[in-house]
Amino acid sequence: MGVTMAPAFDVRNYSLGNRKELIKKYPEQAALITDLSKEAAAGISEDKTNAFLNISVFLTGFNAIELLGTGLLDTYYNKLVERAMGTDLSLFFSRVDEVLKQGAGNEDQTVSLISQRIMADPVCGNLAKKIITMWYLGNWIIDADNTEVVSGEAYIQALVWPAAQTHVPGAKQPGFASWGYSPE
Repeated sequence: MGVTMAPAFDVRNYSLGNRKELIKKYPEQAALITDLSKEAAAGISEDKTNAFLNISVFLTGFNAIELLGTGLLDTYYNKLVERAMGTDLSLFFSRVDEVLKQGAGNEDQTVSLISQRIMADPVCGNLAKKIITMWYLGNWIIDADNTEVVSGEAYIQALVWPAAQTHVPGAKQPGFASWGYSPE
């Protein structure tokens, strides 16, 4: 016996709450709806993770290999998803997709679009600043007075250390007698 769904059905359009409503409405389709939701969410998540990496390159000034080398891409993406409000996150990724598509192949135009459409927007700009802080300091900004350390590894891999051309205090020591050489 085959399963027929409405032709316009696209599971990616349904939040967790809406999926629960679908399952209530079509209980015999519960397993299918759940499986499709997982597959769709995995695809969406991968697209958003790539968008997160691409916008992080522009926000931090580090290239994709350097950011991936921290081993924290998924950790930071998951922190963003965990902490940002659903509507704010949707708006942010919508703008990111728009900016990256319009500026594709032209770095100067992309930087200009980021400035105009992301940084100048109160919601998107706020999330962008939190992403920058997360990459550089390993902290998530909760409010003006409070931050949350993402993880111990985030402190060690924070971009502030290579940007300042120094080692991580208490973690990555520079080596024996390195104090005897002048900085480059």
